[in-house]
Amino acid sequence: MPRYVFNLIVGDQKYVIDEHGMEIDTLHQVHTNALRVLEHTFPFVPDHLRSSCRISITLPSGQTVLTVIPPGLASNEPLRKKAGPQLSDAQ
Repeated sequence: MPRYVFNLIVGDQKYVIDEHGMEIDTLHQVHTNALRVLEHTFPFVPDHLRSSCRISITLPSGQTVLTVIPPGLASNEPLRKKAGPQLSDAQ
């Protein structure tokens, strides 16, 4: 079972949540755990830094496996780039 280390990154500051890491079976479970960490820490992050808040998940070697941002930031339409023509644009 792989071991993952969770790091909270706020702005340019990195905080190691657990330097020993956690053994987790699947990336889905890793992602779910990162979302829980964000849920518990986000209220303590100052408003002006929330858009730069994320969890970086690494292997003990330091290799980044996954980066998770707060779901509210992912669903913010103005921040998304248009990937290509919309179906209605193509007609």
